Amino acid sequence: MLQLPNIYIAGSGNLAWNLTRAFVCNNLPVKGIWSLNTNSASELAQLTNIPALTQSDFFNKDGLFFLCVNDSSIETLAQQLSSKILIHCAGSVSLNVLLNHTQYAAVFYPLQTFNKNKAVNFKDIPVFIEASHEGLQNQLTFMAKKIGSKPYTVNSEQRLGIHLAAVFANNFSNYMITLAQQITKKNNINTNVLVPLLLETFQNAIELGAEHAQTGPAMRNDQITIRKHLEILKDNPELKKIYSFVTESIIEFYKNEQKS
Repeated sequence: MLQLPNIYIAGSGNLAWNLTRAFVCNNLPVKGIWSLNTNSASELAQLTNIPALTQSDFFNKDGLFFLCVNDSSIETLAQQLSSKILIHCAGSVSLNVLLNHTQYAAVFYPLQTFNKNKAVNFKDIPVFIEASHEGLQNQLTFMAKKIGSKPYTVNSEQRLGIHLAAVFANNFSNYMITLAQQITKKNNINTNVLVPLLLETFQNAIELGAEHAQTGPAMRNDQITIRKHLEILKDNPELKKIYSFVTESIIEFYKNEQKS
């Protein structure tokens, strides 16, 4: 079995909570947690039975440092931890941001949405790995497999593309669902009526491919229904703009598909 160095986690947000719990539950050697948010770090430390370290203690350790912090804080923290083995977990931050401060750098990017109040099962979650050295790559691949994930080797450009795709698939679709729920509430209808439709929508997108699962007035270019919807939205210019743009985009997409 591959022998791992000690692991230290920087951060106490959604990813830090889930990744720390996954590492600890799978007997990976997490030896300390540090965060500027001391209360959240203490809660995570108690939950996982791992020491919550002071900043000076944390910075003086040696091992694998996982920077589970927001994207804008990664480089600042890398400067403070220069020359150590640094791993960030962001989708849109280049490996070079770490390589500016250490020769041993890597990325460990799990493609999933995280919430500290809901433990994620890492089984089969893709983890995209990029490392400056083969040995470090092997260690992170071992760790990904240990927590049940599927490791993939990618470069920074590929990972940025994956992150963009994730924004469309997760963040944008979640926002659309938010708008749909607001519309049902405005019409005094329980938002739960959307649940069967949402489940079927995502199941079809997975099984059939989203392109082939598309239905609705825009797909059919049903201008009568589209005009009715736009009339309802006449007093909500922002929502009307979103509806119009997405509708036109769908119409154009499938028009071009029919030509090809």
